[in-house]
Amino acid sequence: VMRKSNTAKQIVMFPFGGGSGYSYMELIKDIEADAEIIVINPPGRLLDGAKPLESIDAMAYLYLMELRPVIRDNPLFFGHSIGGLVAYEICKSLVKELNIKKMIISSVNPPHQVLDSVDLHSGMDGEVLIQKSSELGCMPHVFHSEPELLEMFIMGLRADLKALENYNPEKSLNVEK
Repeated sequence: VMRKSNTAKQIVMFPFGGGSGYSYMELIKDIEADAEIIVINPPGRLLDGAKPLESIDAMAYLYLMELRPVIRDNPLFFGHSIGGLVAYEICKSLVKELNIKKMIISSVNPPHQVLDSVDLHSGMDGEVLIQKSSELGCMPHVFHSEPELLEMFIMGLRADLKALENYNPEKSLNVEK
């Protein structure tokens, strides 16, 4: 979890498949200064040596444990792609504890239709996965010239795709305090 400032407003941001919280740095610069920004950095990104999580439930559980000590009433959740599904699952768990009125989810189908239009899958050949990711615009150009970063991105993306493939929106995470 990465924080920008400490004010009354909170925005919690969840990254796209294979991405990290640092993907939002340019966007954060444009957000009003009186908002505290909490950015989730999934394990297995940014050369942290951790293994990426392969389950949305595992992601939500880990992030809930990190967020509970710092989250306040009426936060705004923003999730892009798989991050939107993780934000949705976390909101389902926190709604009994906090007043949550705002959630923005972008670039993902609703939970019950999440895989209907996914053109990527976790077992896809590496070259095809790289090509399709590039076509979708989710592969930063720096990865093409940095093999270590590319490998880390692909490892995280495969884990996120596996999480999507196994996601069941009907199942409740139900993580109590």
